[in-house]
Amino acid sequence: MMKKGAIQLSTTAIVSIILAFVFLGLVITFTRSIFDQGTNQLDQFWATVNINQKASPDNPVLFPEKVTIKWGKSQDFGIRVYNTLQETLENTKPIIKECVDENGDEVSGIIFITNKADIPPGGEQGFTGKIKAPKPEDSSEVNVRPGNYVCAVVVTADGHDPYVTELPQGNLIVMVTV
Repeated sequence: MMKKGAIQLSTTAIVSIILAFVFLGLVITFTRSIFDQGTNQLDQFWATVNINQKASPDNPVLFPEKVTIKWGKSQDFGIRVYNTLQETLENTKPIIKECVDENGDEVSGIIFITNKADIPPGGEQGFTGKIKAPKPEDSSEVNVRPGNYVCAVVVTADGHDPYVTELPQGNLIVMVTV
């Protein structure tokens, strides 16, 4: 015959175990919800900047063909990079290297503001951030005016000077409006 205290202890243990499983289930559901939300937000970002496919060995650097920026403002922008090399690309960062205006004159000042990242061999990294065309009064080194520009997009990485030559450069049409 079991004592009353032992029955109460057994009941308490069973209830505690059930509550622990319920709590664990809620935590798992909440965590999945957060990660799915982050994935959905990132997918929405890529759709917004018109890059719906992933970078691959055949297309290692993907970015929109055209972007419109208001003069002195910044615009959401993204680039996807696939590492085709057999080594990790360390401190990788896509940059806007050279831009030419409608007259063929080189201009400076259009920049892509994003973080650096490491990309393992055969891995893809998305770089999200802002592209900006500052007004001349914002910086002494800027000569960007409203108009259309063709800019070279390159990928920089530590140990690859001046940029990752194994990945193709691409041209981006930047339209700067008032």
